[in-house]
Amino acid sequence: MFANLQKEFSAENVAVIPVAVDESAKVGKFLKQRKLEVWSLVDRSHNVAISYGASVIPKTYLIDRDGKVAKVFTSKCSEEELRNAIHALQQ
Repeated sequence: MFANLQKEFSAENVAVIPVAVDESAKVGKFLKQRKLEVWSLVDRSHNVAISYGASVIPKTYLIDRDGKVAKVFTSKCSEEELRNAIHALQQ
């Protein structure tokens, strides 16, 4: 999902960045096993998770151009749900 959205929105100045709270090696292995070509942030210290109050995983944040949280998905969201939310924010 994230790889598709990264490719789809890259020309529109939209960044889709998955954040993992696992160790780098574990994240790399996961991405490689699933043949996912996606860049992601590894938050080993959990600073990003703490900053956004992400106490439940998965949690997806849509952050606007000003750095403000525009929408939060508190459970797993679909690619279509995230795409629609991005389109709504762009308008």
